[in-house]
Formats: sequence, structure tokens, C-alpha cells
Amino acid sequence: MSIGHNLPTAYYLTGVNRAKQIEQVPGERDFGILITDEMKWSKECNSAAAKAMSVLGMIKRTVNTHNKDMFLTLYSTYIRPHLEYCIRVWAPYFKKYIDILEKVQRRATKLVRCIKHLSYEQRLEYLGLYSLSRRRQRGDLIEMYKILRNIEDIDYKFFIRADTVH
Repeated sequence: MSIGHNLPTAYYLTGVNRAKQIEQVPGERDFGILITDEMKWSKECNSAAAKAMSVLGMIKRTVNTHNKDMFLTLYSTYIRPHLEYCIRVWAPYFKKYIDILEKVQRRATKLVRCIKHLSYEQRLEYLGLYSLSRRRQRGDLIEMYKILRNIEDIDYKFFIRADTVH
């Protein structure tokens, strides 16, 4: 896979007797994340939302009682992991992809029958949940805190602390 250019490129693996051309692919799945040669995350976003919607549909068909505690257990165990798996790598930044993921949570919160008539924000408040974009922002801030406090062993030379600049 060639990342960052569209030039026709051929790569070869040379052996003792011959060279074999390596097949070029437009994308590759690594650690469960689809990485494309364009470095766009639309396919990963759509895939995550589709998996989560599929699980949501299964829960809707099989579970009769949808009280708050049962919903929170089912949602946090079976649906949200699909929406947040390796999100630090492929976090959506276009509104349309953010909305695709948020649509899953929006629909999921309607499973709790007693709050189905409320607005999305009111349903989130009742359930004690945050929007997925707010969760991503919080996660990013926590990760940055860990990096700056050397809690995680990451070389962050691309950051310069304001108090060290003269």
C-alpha cells in the first residue's frame, strides 16, 4: 500500500533466483482497523456504525424489558465498544461521520421506553451518558495529560511546554 501519493509504483521482493512483484492494495486491516492508502476513515466509521447497529437490532429483538440499568449494561457491554474501538487512531473529524456514530447512540437511547419521548439530550442526561464526541474529547484530554505527565512512555518532542520557551 502506498500512502500519500497516486504515482504508479511497483515494489519487488527479491530472492536468490528471482524477484516477485508485491501486490498493491488500497487498504489493509491492522488491529481490526481499516487503514486505506488515502488515510481517510470513512470506511472504518461506516463499518463501526454498521456493527453497532446490528448488535442494537439484535438486542431490540431479543430483550423485552428495557429499564435504565439493563440498558446501560447492554449498551456499555455490546454496543459502545464497536463505536469506540481504537478511536484515538481513527476519530472522525467530519461532521457527517460524527453524526453517523452519534446516530447509533441516539437510536440506542430510545430503547428505554419510559424516556423514548424525550429529546436526545434529555435522554442522555437521564441515563447519565455523554455524547460520543464529548467522550472522545475527554479521552483525548486524558491521553494528553498522561503524555505530558510521563505516565505513558511516549516521546513527545513535537510538544514544547510554554514555561520552557524563553
